[in-house]
Amino acid sequence: DGTGTGYWLAQTFTSDTGFDIKNICMLMLNEGSCSDILIVGIRTVDANGVPTGTDVTNGTFPESLIGSKAWYNISLSEITLDASVTYAIVARTSSSCPIDWYDQYPNGNYSGGSYFASYDYGSSWTNYTRDFDFMIWGEEVSSGNGTSSNQTGFWNLTGTYLYPSRLSYFVGIGTAMPRVGSL
Repeated sequence: DGTGTGYWLAQTFTSDTGFDIKNICMLMLNEGSCSDILIVGIRTVDANGVPTGTDVTNGTFPESLIGSKAWYNISLSEITLDASVTYAIVARTSSSCPIDWYDQYPNGNYSGGSYFASYDYGSSWTNYTRDFDFMIWGEEVSSGNGTSSNQTGFWNLTGTYLYPSRLSYFVGIGTAMPRVGSL
């Protein structure tokens, strides 16, 4: 995909656990000498699962710090995301310089969401049958019985607890590189 003005990328996701989102990790590559700002936000989705509205939280990351293919961590303003609600990670840049976000090509294996692309600043979206590579880090806020557990931990995509110290949603390493284009 090209990097024309208004090219945005999104990955939807659903958690079985409510949590305070803290960071998003994305598998990315800086193809050139990009030096503007990557903006990564969380948005709600409409009844069809399409990203909509404005960011409920976001963070920025200097494109100049993105080099070779690697996982890059974007800190977000903390906000609580609800269990069993689908949200979208929406990535865009302030330049036409391409930042590549790796995906699961030709098919994704994550059943809790999917890959979207917009060519008009997020006004309309196209859904593709694959998934971007992403991890989400946060802290669980409820044990499910209405009491706050403040349990920091690591969950897989189905919400299964794996081990303490990290909350993460993970889709395996992909092979293709869609580009995050300019605002």
